[in-house]
Amino acid sequence: MIDWEGSLGYYIIGEDFGRIEDFKERGYAIIRCDASYKGGLGTCSISIETKNKAYKSTEKSFREKGSTRAELKSIYYSLMRLRNLNFNNVLILNDNQYAVSLVSGFFKPQTTREVCSKINKELKNSQKNIKFGLVRSKLNRKVDQSAKKQLRKYRKDQLEKYNERVKRVNCMITESQKHSCEKVNGGFSVITESGRKYLVSFDDLPTCNCYYWRKNWENKAEKIVKSKALPCSHICCAAEFSERDVFEIFEHQITGGIKL
Repeated sequence: MIDWEGSLGYYIIGEDFGRIEDFKERGYAIIRCDASYKGGLGTCSISIETKNKAYKSTEKSFREKGSTRAELKSIYYSLMRLRNLNFNNVLILNDNQYAVSLVSGFFKPQTTREVCSKINKELKNSQKNIKFGLVRSKLNRKVDQSAKKQLRKYRKDQLEKYNERVKRVNCMITESQKHSCEKVNGGFSVITESGRKYLVSFDDLPTCNCYYWRKNWENKAEKIVKSKALPCSHICCAAEFSERDVFEIFEHQITGGIKL
């Protein structure tokens, strides 16, 4: 008979609730973790129980790319929670076979190297005997429902922030209609009602030499500008003059990098 569990490196629990109880009797702490994911946003829920005690569940919200990465994050946060808990033996249960295969070493990570590396580091530094088990979703229902509830709340919060950013950009567009613009060497010259001139460029990254842009974004790393910067009225004016869509230019910053 083939020893699948020995070959795979994890326990195949399925829907065998009795087997989980057996692990408890043997002194194992049982961690159930599950993630929910949609459009760049992920959440996870983690519950811990032993033979004699059930711990308060915890939830985490995060940005991620893909459902498997989100499940791996749930395992990573489970390991983080273990740091300050005095258990010798731990069984971590998850219902995503690919994620469990990755953390147990049966599969080699390709697109998930970063989070797998963090998990491996936690496992290496831990003094605990940590095992993994694959369960059917039925046995992880409580954390599954909790993660989904957390995701609905997280998406609602992000949608509110998105609407605030859209409102701000629309205000800048309205303000920009008071300006005039002309093309000059190196970009565009935007003239305000008071006669002040500001130089706007769309090379590589949108830039403006106004106080707002210099104060908030001039010395920031490119990745921060690409993720957080919103346009000033002068950039909006130059965008309209050059027939550019400011919402398209700042799409990532406005949406927060998520699919709403």
